[in-house]
Amino acid sequence: FAKQKTDVLFVITPVNKAWAEYTGLNQDKYQEAVRKIKYQLKAQGFHRIADFSKDGGESYFMQDTIHLGWNGWLAFDKEVQPFLENNQSSPHYKLNPYFYSKEWANKRLVSQD
Repeated sequence: FAKQKTDVLFVITPVNKAWAEYTGLNQDKYQEAVRKIKYQLKAQGFHRIADFSKDGGESYFMQDTIHLGWNGWLAFDKEVQPFLENNQSSPHYKLNPYFYSKEWANKRLVSQD
């Protein structure tokens, strides 16, 4: 994306709440991972992020464990439509090799949004 200066919208989908509870997925660790992903994206100039990570328990948001249901698709459409229809400023990405390092991979917590 950065080399071609392609404007992108990153989508962070939720995990189905019932599935997360069944498998014992630790929501605090999951949200920590989401914060880390968003930090990494924003630090490199990727500012268009649709974060649905906290919506996995909403009715009909999820179809199954990881696929959006009809409410999820409606929320997705509401984020994508303006991204596609409105003129966007040219992106200015700055890829940082630090995010490919073991130090970053093992980093536990980044600041909250």
